[in-house]
Amino acid sequence: MRRLHLLVYVSVSLFGLTIVAGLVEVFVIAPTVPQLPDRLDDVFIGQPTQIYATGTAGEPTLIGTFGGRLRVSLDQVSPLFLRALIAVEDRHFYRHHGLDKLALLRSVWVDLRSWSKAQGGSTITQQLAKNLVLSPEKWWLRKAKELLIAAQIEQAFSKGQILEAYCNNVYFGAGAYGIESAAQAYFGKHASELVLAESAFLAGLLQNPSRYDAYQSFDRAKRRQTVVLDQMVRAGFIRSEERDAAVRAPLTLRRLTTGQDGPYFLDYVKKAAVEAYGNDLVYYGGLKIYTTIDLELQRHAQEAVQAGLARLDAAMGRRPGDGVQVALVAIEPQTGAIKAMVGGRSFATSPYNRAVQSNRLPGSGFKPFVYFTAIDRGAVTPATVVVDEPTTFPVSGGASWTPRNVDRTHHGAMTVKWALMQSINVAAAKLIAQIGPEAVVETATRFGITRPLRPHLSLALGTSGVSPLEMASAFGTFAADGLYAQPMGIG
Repeated sequence: MRRLHLLVYVSVSLFGLTIVAGLVEVFVIAPTVPQLPDRLDDVFIGQPTQIYATGTAGEPTLIGTFGGRLRVSLDQVSPLFLRALIAVEDRHFYRHHGLDKLALLRSVWVDLRSWSKAQGGSTITQQLAKNLVLSPEKWWLRKAKELLIAAQIEQAFSKGQILEAYCNNVYFGAGAYGIESAAQAYFGKHASELVLAESAFLAGLLQNPSRYDAYQSFDRAKRRQTVVLDQMVRAGFIRSEERDAAVRAPLTLRRLTTGQDGPYFLDYVKKAAVEAYGNDLVYYGGLKIYTTIDLELQRHAQEAVQAGLARLDAAMGRRPGDGVQVALVAIEPQTGAIKAMVGGRSFATSPYNRAVQSNRLPGSGFKPFVYFTAIDRGAVTPATVVVDEPTTFPVSGGASWTPRNVDRTHHGAMTVKWALMQSINVAAAKLIAQIGPEAVVETATRFGITRPLRPHLSLALGTSGVSPLEMASAFGTFAADGLYAQPMGIG
């Protein structure tokens, strides 16, 4: 009996709160809610950013665009994605009028129990309302306005129009707004071509595009895909056998490219622009970005890379595109302007930019910094004689290091200049032992190497990782008579 009284008391209290909330919405909140336009798409105003390069005649040439929204109609979206979306985001989409009462009460109850505002519960219509007009901050006044706007949307537009607007404007991560952009950004195809595994994968990203960033946390995004597939089974959209096959199906991330010049450079410029100006302005501000890339040099660089890879594949007995990767950077020494950039074999299959992001051992390419340090500090001159002979150096912990030349032989006495020209390992090791590895680290930093270098004797042979961009920039300091220029892609 006491339990019955408690339930009656709670029900009456909730009823009273509902009346009060309704009055507040009508007389206080409703007048502040903006009116909807005649078309849902009219709310989304944004122009794509255009990227220009120096053409063969010196005139700016459009080489790429990004941002804006690629709009498609519902019949241009895979039905499998629509089912995945509804299953995981709003299973009762076609039965409610903008508000899923049970989901809302559940989210309120969880929020009150945890004294937080972390629980979801929004329908697709509510999410669209939030994205259309309101700030993303989750607080109760915003929630009330969101409900009123959702009600307006449901009255003014059909379910198909609501779903289409949502699909075209929701954020999937990787700079992709809308399902067409997402399909191209993640799988190199159009939204109409998505299969079940891909559809569930993309639908899973929507809950938290940063957390489920497929390019940074693929395994986490893959686990989220399984959750979506399970929801599709519960909703009766797919069978268990289809779910199992989709979980096992391999997924290959592949951006859609259109034969554009310098895709790695374009991606590099996009990230630099977002860091400088912010995501919204870059993607929807209609910017015109003039870059430093030289189209003719870029095309020569791409041709040289592909020809070199073909020879290497043949020599190693590899299939084309199998395993071996590459990076190339060309910089104008006096200004730091990046004139050409290749970050890998294929941007479509591997968008990881090895020219900028990789941390590779430079090997003998690091030796000039050792020689410069020794000459700059007066330890040697180009004419100083150094002996190439078997040499062992003590290192910390009672161990020792014995450098060897590539040809496993020694060449006796030679000048410092000749030792550098012939890239003699023993000579470089003797010099760094004489001046100290810390001095070489200081020199490399002055020349533009930004990554931390380990001050060991083996540094003379390039045993600390740096990126090709850093190495190109640092070598440019030699060519510019000691004047360092920060590498730049936007001119």
